[in-house]
Amino acid sequence: FWHLSSTAHVTIELVPPQVAERENVLFLVRDLPKNLIAFAWFKGLTNMTHGIAWYTLDNNLRGPGPVHSGRETVYRNGSLLLQNVTLEDTGTYTLRIFNRRGKIISTTSIYLHVPAFLWKCGRLATSAQSSIESVPPIVAEGKSVLLLVHNPPENIAGFVWFKGMSELKNLVVARYILDRKSTVWGPAYGGRETLYRDGSLLLHGVTPQDHGLYTLRILRTDRRSEEAQVQLQV
Repeated sequence: FWHLSSTAHVTIELVPPQVAERENVLFLVRDLPKNLIAFAWFKGLTNMTHGIAWYTLDNNLRGPGPVHSGRETVYRNGSLLLQNVTLEDTGTYTLRIFNRRGKIISTTSIYLHVPAFLWKCGRLATSAQSSIESVPPIVAEGKSVLLLVHNPPENIAGFVWFKGMSELKNLVVARYILDRKSTVWGPAYGGRETLYRDGSLLLHGVTPQDHGLYTLRILRTDRRSEEAQVQLQV
């Protein structure tokens, strides 16, 4: 979905970009620095007790960290393969790269979203009330933020995102109709948004003007709708 890096070079891409339960996902690393000697993957933001795996290039040694589940494989190019994904795998993953002096030369994070619902006979099976989470909770200017949808209702027909309250049509950011798999951008679309099939909205290159309330209207096949809101902090 997105990555946050302390350098302008190292990037991480999720392959595939969207992953369901029991599928595999590759955290594909690009543009590694040439002077690295080792790297380590973490679940979260580099808490040493949350290490997944490490790799040293000189002797091609690798080892598991405290939170290694047996489903992770780390490769020499820095990439990480996570197999048989579960809902609990949702979260931030961080890659730290070290040079020969043991100094950290790069820290890059990416958020993995595993949808918290299952498709059954064309319907979404879930029980809890819908909610939206801002990931990260506070986003720096120029970075990316994911407005992550949790627990969408059954019988979804589509989604509508608003910048602000949902009463005004000129505040529509985007609409998505599931049957057609089509996205229609609204008057409030800024050219920096990506809308996902689960209703989540990714906003790139955040500016101070993006600060404020966002509303998601969920349209159902029974012609009813419900709304969830989130406050974006820039």
